[in-house]
Amino acid sequence: MRRGRAIAGRQPRAEHGGEATGDQVADCGRVSDRPPLNVLSSEAEVISSDLPVLVDFGAVRCGPCKALEPTVAEIAGLYSSRLKVVKVDIDDSPSVAARCGIRGVPTVVVIKGGREVKRQVGNMPKSKLVDLINDEV
Repeated sequence: MRRGRAIAGRQPRAEHGGEATGDQVADCGRVSDRPPLNVLSSEAEVISSDLPVLVDFGAVRCGPCKALEPTVAEIAGLYSSRLKVVKVDIDDSPSVAARCGIRGVPTVVVIKGGREVKRQVGNMPKSKLVDLINDEV
């Protein structure tokens, strides 16, 4: 578990040469064809949030990511007043995933006060996800 790592610490690299645009940095896509819980519209949304933020990194092609979706959706509903939940598709936003050090999916990251406080890689039961966020909400 890494603690205290800033999510917006480095400048993004452009995907296909040239400079990265604000849209490349801010547009985080979605995990599935179903409407996302909350698609990240900007990193500032996470960094400046008054609530802790659970960021769910995944991919459409990932079976374990699809299996985790209902659990994340349930957590979003249960903790809606105490936790913000956003999804990032690593295929749509590889620069965001790279800057956040995402090496495998699904990965859930808890951000509090603009800093990563917890991280878990892989599918997990609801009880483990609840344990991951309970100290932070």
